Amino acid sequence: MNIYKFQLITDEQDDFFREIEIRGNQTFRQLHDFLIKNLNLKKDELASFFIVDDFWNRLLEITLIDMAVEAKSDDEEDEITPEVYLMDEVKIERFVKELGQKLIYEYDFLQLHAFQLELTEFTEAVAHRHYPHITASKGTLELKDNLNIEDTQRLKQELLSEFEDLVRDDADEDHDDEPDTDDDY
Repeated sequence: MNIYKFQLITDEQDDFFREIEIRGNQTFRQLHDFLIKNLNLKKDELASFFIVDDFWNRLLEITLIDMAVEAKSDDEEDEITPEVYLMDEVKIERFVKELGQKLIYEYDFLQLHAFQLELTEFTEAVAHRHYPHITASKGTLELKDNLNIEDTQRLKQELLSEFEDLVRDDADEDHDDEPDTDDDY
C-alpha cells in the first residue's frame, strides 16, 4: 500500500516545516485531525482542503462540514452547483495522484490560517508505524492572532452607526412621501 509523503509549510512563518506521511486510503478527515492534534490547533474551528493547480489556483474544495444551502429559486434551476466533498468521505488517493501535486489547508476561517502541502514522494509503509506520521519537523508553529479586539469593536460601532443612519434616512424619505395636511385649499 502506498504511503504519501507531503511537505507542509505556511506563509506566516519562514522557520516552520513538517514532513507528513499518510496512507493513500486514509481520509482527508484523518489528515485534518492529525494536523489539529500535532500543530496544537483548536478542534472547534472550520477547515477545508483545496486541490490546486501548479499556480495554487483552487480547483475543488474538500470541507469539514457541508455548509451549502439547498434553497433555489425558479430562475436558478439551470445553475450548476459544485459538488461538495466532505473530509470524512474522501480518501487522499481519490484526488492526490502525482508527485508535485499541491494542496492548501485552510484553518479557522475568521482568522484564516493557510498551509501549503506538496506531495514529494510515494513510499512503502513501515511496519508497526501508525499513520499519519511526522517524519521531519522544523520550528514551532506560532500562529498570529489576526483579530484585534479594539479594531473589531471600532468596526462594529462604525457599522452600527452607518446602519442607524440608513434607517433614519429611510424614515425621513417615508415621511416626505406623505401628503402635507397643513396646506390651505
